[in-house]
Amino acid sequence: MRAAILTLLSFSLPIVSFAQSKENASYSLTVGAGFTNASIHSSSNDIAFAKQQVSFKTYADSIQNKITWRANFSAHLWYNMPVSNKLTLQLGLGYTDLGFRREQNDIKLADETYPGIGEGKLLEFSNNKKDIYYDYRFHYIQVPVWLNYNVFQSKDFKTNVQLTGGLSVNILAKHHLTAKLQNFSVDEEEKFQIDSTGYDARTLSLNLNAGMRIVHKLDKKTTLVFQPMFGYQPISSTNEPLSVNAYQFMLHAGIILDLNMFKNDK
Repeated sequence: MRAAILTLLSFSLPIVSFAQSKENASYSLTVGAGFTNASIHSSSNDIAFAKQQVSFKTYADSIQNKITWRANFSAHLWYNMPVSNKLTLQLGLGYTDLGFRREQNDIKLADETYPGIGEGKLLEFSNNKKDIYYDYRFHYIQVPVWLNYNVFQSKDFKTNVQLTGGLSVNILAKHHLTAKLQNFSVDEEEKFQIDSTGYDARTLSLNLNAGMRIVHKLDKKTTLVFQPMFGYQPISSTNEPLSVNAYQFMLHAGIILDLNMFKNDK
């Protein structure tokens, strides 16, 4: 009988614990802003541009030092479910854009530009310093699965600091290129939207994420959340011969709403 009782308790306690966690679960909505960049590489010696007889490897090596950060944004709906007193499972669905900025500096007469910008080369002669900023954007529907571990709680129980880790599945929605011309124009335009980045983007990619979450309770039903995160794509978001591994620093900020907020107080 004692063994039967112990067996019953071993099965019932996790169920009770899950039910209690579910009762304390919450939804949250966040928007994020930050910066994204990428490392670009290739091991292929195949010719990328027949006109210049440049290989993919040479091309990747030549542009890597011209890659810089650019701003990016995100928006997510979250489901937060306590697993234990210190551990919370955070499931999300939202949007994010990843990528990088490539700079083409001090462009001279007859220098080639990205296809789709006028004739594909600079035809204007002037003494102005001419630059082009190419913003490569990969837009994703994102499904994050993160765990938060509580490391600090204030004496009034209103503020919690948690360490966060997990992964995010990225589903490609589209990718495109924005070219911003500095100190000159082409066909009276200073900005060009190009439908493709020129890279063979994969439909699915993965992010590894690490950071922290600060949760501050304003009142009985409303809680603020701030979540600075670093993310990295360990597997290229593009197919060979050019590999693009994006990374980003993001600050997610928003509100957490208790699932019981619409219930009448007893």
